[in-house]
Amino acid sequence: MNKIFKTFLAGLAIVSLASCKKNNYVIDKDALTVPEYAQFILPGYAPRDYFIDNSGTSEYKIPLGFTNVSNADRTIEISYTSPTGAVAGTQYTAPTSVVVKAGEALSSIAVKGLFAGYNGGRVDSLKVKVGTLTGGAKSMTGKDSVWLIMRQYCAITNFATQFGGSYANTMEPSYGPYTTTVSNVVPTATGKANADIANLYDYGGYVVGNFDWSTVGNNKLTIPAKYTGVNVSSGGTDYQLWIKTNTASKSTFSACDNTITVYIDAMAYTLGGTFAGNFSSNYKIVMAR
Repeated sequence: MNKIFKTFLAGLAIVSLASCKKNNYVIDKDALTVPEYAQFILPGYAPRDYFIDNSGTSEYKIPLGFTNVSNADRTIEISYTSPTGAVAGTQYTAPTSVVVKAGEALSSIAVKGLFAGYNGGRVDSLKVKVGTLTGGAKSMTGKDSVWLIMRQYCAITNFATQFGGSYANTMEPSYGPYTTTVSNVVPTATGKANADIANLYDYGGYVVGNFDWSTVGNNKLTIPAKYTGVNVSSGGTDYQLWIKTNTASKSTFSACDNTITVYIDAMAYTLGGTFAGNFSSNYKIVMAR
């Protein structure tokens, strides 16, 4: 009995030693070192639309941080460049650095667009980029910058109320002002409506505009080719006046300043209805209250 007990203890000691050695092997192994990189933390790095409303609180928040945690505060400097000329303090405000606190890996920055800086349909591209880093850290290539496409945005809540009626300050490049009107608004789908536009080009008559605001920030106006109901004389010959939107330029409308900007082809048709040429092509008309 005593012999059996001693044999059992000896076996247990061998197992214990083997187990201890195995555990020590795992515990004593050097910890894996995570490289220190700074980066924006986004699901993708394609340009992002930033629609600036008139709330005074409009901002585009971008999360960023490091790939590891440190026991000290770390500073990430941020740079901004704009090939379209967006200026800090005029078109936007944004921090030039952010501190990632000790024991943390994440933070964020907020780019705040200035509504008044985008009057008149201005659109800017702004590159936000990770700059100098403390402690010799590096930024993650491909994840260290993002482009913001910035523009004004005002919601359309009632198209007929916001855009129906007279536009007494309609202007052409070197002609105007004169009055145009929008009437007979008929909704056709969510974010879409048709309406009559009268006296476009200042010869009377009317055309039908297809207004589309179904995609946020992408208001579009299309005028299918239509006889205005007015005949005009050119070179001693009478022609029917037809108008349509030109496809080379985008016709649009804005609830921010209640304007409609149209690029038209003013076309001459014979009285028999045969196309004879253009009076004007890709001609800009701005309808304003």
